[in-house]
Amino acid sequence: MIPTFATFFEAAMQPLSSNPDVMFYAGLTIQVEDNKIAGISKNGGRFGYLSPPGSLLDILDQQLMWNSIVFRSKVVDCVGVLDIDVGGPADIDFEFRVAAHHPVIISNEPSAIYTLHSQNFYARSSDYKLYLPGFKLIINKMMSDESLSLDTRIQVKNRLNAWLANILIALAVRASLKGEFDNVSAIAKY
Repeated sequence: MIPTFATFFEAAMQPLSSNPDVMFYAGLTIQVEDNKIAGISKNGGRFGYLSPPGSLLDILDQQLMWNSIVFRSKVVDCVGVLDIDVGGPADIDFEFRVAAHHPVIISNEPSAIYTLHSQNFYARSSDYKLYLPGFKLIINKMMSDESLSLDTRIQVKNRLNAWLANILIALAVRASLKGEFDNVSAIAKY
């Protein structure tokens, strides 16, 4: 079934109503390109009610897409707003800050559609500077969160570094295909 806003919202509201401690509900995102399904957001990991710090580690593994998440409005009182200093990955940082300290619900049901198109800035850009400083800041913030165990912080750091490496590889390939060899060289230094 192709998700609509109504079905997604209904699917999110029932478990949120039953679990007042949960700060967000996230489903899978169908990615569409050229009017064809190009993929579904990563669906590994556990589903259902997840408590911290396991919820944070699962979020790192699943790499949720922002458009398939319904947040409680009170989440802002708990973790604040998006950190503009993080830049491009501010949405990811926000998800991590929530999941590090609050239960979440992850569904294996498609909940949103994201259309990839040639005019999408992030889909076209090979500028590693859009990602690298933000990911470094996220890693530093997670490593300095002493409410998380040292083992959890190390796992978070390792997973974020692996995630960042995959992004940098994709950006290097994109830059190479565009003939932006200075960008490829700069990316290779990291």
